[in-house]
Amino acid sequence: MIIAYGVIQKVVNAAGIPFVRIFGARVDTAGKREMLYTPAYGKDDEKVPAKVEIPLVVREMHKKILTEITVIAHGERADMFAKFLNEMKEIHFFCTDTLDGYIIKDYVWGADSAKTLEKETYDWPGLISRTGISSGEGFRPKNWFVPGTDDNLIWKLMLEGRRKRQFSEDNIKSGRFGFAKVIQ
Repeated sequence: MIIAYGVIQKVVNAAGIPFVRIFGARVDTAGKREMLYTPAYGKDDEKVPAKVEIPLVVREMHKKILTEITVIAHGERADMFAKFLNEMKEIHFFCTDTLDGYIIKDYVWGADSAKTLEKETYDWPGLISRTGISSGEGFRPKNWFVPGTDDNLIWKLMLEGRRKRQFSEDNIKSGRFGFAKVIQ
């Protein structure tokens, strides 16, 4: 696995609040680690928002090993990241450094890895012979990236369906929500 260099920078802002900038990170769900999703629970004013724990790997300059870290998102962001952060997706995070871990405050999407694109892309006739990624979430039509093609239109419809998907009892039964493993 080739990962471009990234940076994990711990700083304290002018108000004295510690935060972390993470640039060039990749979602590390290709091996032994999984993204973990805890659904929202409770009632009305006592409701606890959904939470997702995202395993990341960063190849820092001048280090021979990859740095593994985990960042956390709550509420609607937890749902969004669970649905869209596929294996080895590049992403940049700005987090507060708390006792509970690195809590995501802002983010910038990066590129999909070439390996992930290969695993997710298929020819329509070959759909049965391709398995996509392990969560079953990742499939893309062959020419998904070519504007104006049928494949591009289908891809946009697939993304819109993913965007609208809400957590349900089916996700508890399957143990998956998007690319994340559901825990309770």
